Amino acid sequence: MPRAFPSLCLSGVAAPLSLVRSDDGPQRTTIASITTVTTPSPHLRAPPPSTLIAKPWCLRSGSVGLVHDLTPLDCLRGGLRIEGCGQSPFSAAAQCARLQGLMNPGPANLASVKCQKKELLKKVDVDIQIFLGSNYLVRPLLRKGLRPARPQTIQQRLSSFSMREKKTIRSLMRASVEQNSPLDRQAEALLKWKSGLLEGGSSCLDSWTKETSPCNWTGVDCSTTGPRGRYQGDRVPVVSNISVSMCGSPLNGTLDRLHFAEFPHLLYLDLRGNSLSGTIPSSTWSLSELVFLDLSYNGLNGSIPPSIGLPHLAHLGLSNNAISGRIPSNIGALAKLEYLDLSFNHLDGSIPPSIGLPHLAYLDLSHNSLSGSIPSSIGGLAELVYLDLSDNDLSGSIPRFIGLRHLVHLDLMGNAISGRIPSNIGALAKLEYLDLSFNLLDGSIPPSIGNCTKLTSITLSYNLFSEGPIPPSLINLKNLELIDISNSQINGSIPRSIGNLTSLQYLDLSHNQINGSIPSTLSKLISLTILALQSNQLNGILPPGLGSLVLLSRLHLSGNQLSGGIPPEIGHCHSLL
Repeated sequence: MPRAFPSLCLSGVAAPLSLVRSDDGPQRTTIASITTVTTPSPHLRAPPPSTLIAKPWCLRSGSVGLVHDLTPLDCLRGGLRIEGCGQSPFSAAAQCARLQGLMNPGPANLASVKCQKKELLKKVDVDIQIFLGSNYLVRPLLRKGLRPARPQTIQQRLSSFSMREKKTIRSLMRASVEQNSPLDRQAEALLKWKSGLLEGGSSCLDSWTKETSPCNWTGVDCSTTGPRGRYQGDRVPVVSNISVSMCGSPLNGTLDRLHFAEFPHLLYLDLRGNSLSGTIPSSTWSLSELVFLDLSYNGLNGSIPPSIGLPHLAHLGLSNNAISGRIPSNIGALAKLEYLDLSFNHLDGSIPPSIGLPHLAYLDLSHNSLSGSIPSSIGGLAELVYLDLSDNDLSGSIPRFIGLRHLVHLDLMGNAISGRIPSNIGALAKLEYLDLSFNLLDGSIPPSIGNCTKLTSITLSYNLFSEGPIPPSLINLKNLELIDISNSQINGSIPRSIGNLTSLQYLDLSHNQINGSIPSTLSKLISLTILALQSNQLNGILPPGLGSLVLLSRLHLSGNQLSGGIPPEIGHCHSLL
């Protein structure tokens, strides 16, 4: 029976390349990536081109003349392309190389006659000159390997090459000798997925066609870090990167038809910002070499499986979906994880202590229905920069910030966290954003917060800080642009030193128990746009100097015990609405 090889293209007509076994056994000579056989019969005629597509054919010629050039190509997919026959110059493209030369005409032309079972096959003699070129395996173009001499078989000629050069030539032969390569199967899997997507999807997939290598498709990259091929030392190209993220119109469909088992060497999968629905296929969680996985901003549902086989994963983004269930405790097995975003889903249950991963720099579990306490293991995340647990049902106290020396963003807003703000919050020297609002925190605001000198935004509203005033140490926070301590039962007076926070744009101390007068030093807050002091116990007059706040657009003073009239200088605040 014929043995099928990858597809051959004759003037745009696809046909399988076959090797036929005879009684005397086939004799085969491989010129780079072309397997040729000859026949003594001068009387066979070529069938019409339409029959070439479905029937097995083999290369035929009286002999093959000089093959004078081997040129690298960007053609990573299996298969050949023959251009020109007869006495005209021809070229044959295979994976990463092109043979060029003159075909010696014979009574039957190249690849045009149907193979018969018991034909006598002759060995083809070849005289070959090979240029070693640049491809995905070898170095750039350097020199000629051999010059033409008397006809000899390529096997004999290969003996004149170094071991490195032999591997180079054999790697170029690989794609046409090996049938159904991993890259072919991966292309088929991607095209099958594309065919199942709804019409009108992203134009990014227009380049995904059978006629081109998947390595040239938009959003697809290949590497040669995959499995070893037939020849010792070479590696076959495989898809390593699939990235169709926020590219024109969103993809609309499911992931069910994308057979991830065909992509064991996938490193990067990014499908953010589409309209994909359904569940995440279980095979996704077994891509053992995956480093980056982001399916955020879709409509995916289902749950995260209890077992995740992604030991090399550094980035996991599943935000803004409809994923439910618990965060599996096995997430602690992702020892290399640096980025975890599960926000805006329907996750419930508690946060597993195993989430305290040593390399985690970004953790966002916000806008879910998580309950229980914040695990103390989070307090030891030495590399953590961003922590957002806001808008959940978390309770208990804030763990001591023991090792969060790199933390820049801390958001625990919208939970039921109680107790005091830990005094060692001042150890967060790099903290820029702090939001503890809408909780049940009590006691007082610790003076140590003044050590967080890089803070630009502090929101402590809707808590129960009834035991103390605004700490004077806030004066140290020269970079503050926003202070919101409204609705928090704060008492005492407004510190005069607050006027030194000249970067401040938003100050809301409303709905508290603040007494005393409005300090005239507020007139130094030249960047201020919103000043909210309503519903307190303030008395005295309105400082005329507030008229110098030319950027002020909102001024709320109602619900106090102020006396006197509105100073005319306030009329200089032309931005007031």
